[in-house]
Formats: sequence, C-alpha cells, structure tokens
Amino acid sequence: MGRKPTYAELEKRVMDLEQSSLSRSRAKGALRKYDLIFSAIEDPMGYIDSTYTCLAINNVFLAALNKTRQEIVGHTLDKLLGRKTFEEKIRPHLDICLSGQKSYLEDWFEYPALGRHFLAVHFHPYFEDDGSVSGIAVVARDMTTHKQDQLELQKARDDLEKEVRQRTAELVKTNEELKRQIAERSRAEEALRQSEEALRAQYRGIPIPTFTWKRSGDDFVLVEYENGATGMYWSSQIAIGHDNSLRVRIYGDGGSIQWFQEEPEKITVVKKDGSLTEHHRGYGSIAPAAAKYARLPSGHPEGWIEAMANLYRSFIECIRAKEAGTFAEDMVDFPTVSDGADGVRFIEACLKSTRNGNTWVEL
Repeated sequence: MGRKPTYAELEKRVMDLEQSSLSRSRAKGALRKYDLIFSAIEDPMGYIDSTYTCLAINNVFLAALNKTRQEIVGHTLDKLLGRKTFEEKIRPHLDICLSGQKSYLEDWFEYPALGRHFLAVHFHPYFEDDGSVSGIAVVARDMTTHKQDQLELQKARDDLEKEVRQRTAELVKTNEELKRQIAERSRAEEALRQSEEALRAQYRGIPIPTFTWKRSGDDFVLVEYENGATGMYWSSQIAIGHDNSLRVRIYGDGGSIQWFQEEPEKITVVKKDGSLTEHHRGYGSIAPAAAKYARLPSGHPEGWIEAMANLYRSFIECIRAKEAGTFAEDMVDFPTVSDGADGVRFIEACLKSTRNGNTWVEL
C-alpha cells in the first residue's frame, strides 16, 4: 500500500483544485465576453489559426454562409470554400499575415444564402506575448452596392467616351465633306472664271457688228468695262413697232432693273427670286435727288418736254450758284462738255472698229 497523504498535502491539493476551478471560471467568463463582442460585430468576422483552420466565427458570417457553427468551426478553409477559391484568393493573404504583416483583398465571392457579393476583406495577424503569430483575424465588409455604383459610373463614362468618339468621328467626317465641297466649289468657280475669260478672248478674236451711222440703220455695239462687266448697245431705224423706244436694262447677280422711255413714270426691279417691284414717280421710294424733278403729283404724266426743262433748270441753277458763290460739284446732275466729248470718242471708236474689220478698240 502506498503512503497516505498528509493533511497538509490534502489541504494543498484542495487549494490547487479551487484555484484551478476559479481560473477556469474566469476564463469561461472572459470567453463569453469575447464571444459576445465577437458576435456583436455587424461585419462578417472569423479567426483562423496557423493551420488554416477556423476556430471562431460570428453570427453574421454564419448567416451569409448559411451554415451552423459546428459546420464551420474546426474545419479547414479549403474544405469550407473549395480548394480553388482557397488557393487562388485566400491563402496568399493568410500567409502574408502569418509572416507578421497585414493584408487586404477586394473581390467577388459567392454566398450560398445571399448570392454574389463584392467584399473588402482585411487580414490581421494575432501576436502572442513572445511575438510569434498564432492566428489571423479576418473581417469582411460588404461593398456590393458601392462596387455596383462604381461599375455603373464606369459604364456611363465608357458610354460617354464612346458617344464622344462617335460624335468626333462624325464631325471629322462632316468637316472633311465640307472641305471637299468647298474645294469642288472653288474648282467650279475657277473653271467658270477661266470659261468666262476664254469666252471674252473668243469675243475679242471674232468680227463684232459695231455701231455706225453709215450702215443699214440697224447696228450693235459690244462693250467691256474696266471692272469686267459686259454690255450691248442696239440702235435701229428699221425696228418696226419701236418708235423712239429708248430702253435701259441692267442685269446683275441679284436681279435686273429696267426703264423704258415710253413709260417714263416707273422703274421696274426684278429680283433673283422672281419677285417684281415697280417704283413710280411721286412716291416715297424715289430718291430725293430724282424726286425734286417731279413737278406734278402721281397720276399726272410727265414726259419729254419736262425732261428737257429739267436739264435747263439744273444748268441755270448751277450758273446762279456760281454767281452767288454757293456752287458745289454735286449740284451737277446733267451732261457736261466732258460727257459730250466722251460720247464723241465712243462714236469714233465704233467707226474705227468697223474700219478694222469689227475688232476691239480700247477707250
């Protein structure tokens, strides 16, 4: 038989048991507190040891995984998550923590109960008193809504950039088309200019019927002015149906204007769009410089005699202004001696052209 313990030894054993029981009770109390804090965290959280085994997990994580605590705690992560997910996404970050450093992961995960979610996962190493790492605390935050907003924003930016590229390409294409049209128009205008120049050259090289008082009484004169404008004069003594029939017609890019001596009361303006306007003597559309020669109200015709009288009156007014010292050049609105000399030179040029075989003569 063995030796019976002494009373002192028994008393020491009882005291050791009581101390051990108290420590266990305190440890259980502390564990309950940590478990309460652990479960109160709203983000999914777990604790993994150095063998990649889950030692603790909170209720939020359990709900997301749709598993019981017994199905998670004590099992390795490759069994819980699948080897592919564990090896490619999780293990590299756990190994970083086991080396004593924090790690961070953002990625999409498939929750059995919640479906596909985007998580921001923080990995924190747990250090023992001796500085060694015994485990990793894992905290995951659901960033699905934020990630979806980012993706939608990125899609909107991509769509906008695509739209801008398309609009820019359309503008470039339109700009190129405008350049092409402008170039074509420039070429057409240059071709027209060259054609007109060639036509003028042809006119200069062919016989031209010119004004002469010694022909049949039906004569034409072609003229070209200093600004490039062209014109024609027709004088006839055999045009049956035309009495005196002095007519003036001017044609331009925007329309035409004409005045007939048989109808001296009006000037007719025809615009390019086809509209026709008649300006009659005695109305406000006539310029003051011309309106001052109208003696009678509109509706009472004036004619050849009044026109001659207007010339005489203008001439007399200039003479009187000279005598009074009030004369100004803009008062002269009647043919002068210089105008008469120009007329004589014009007739001489016509006769010279006829003698030379109807060629152009410079004035």
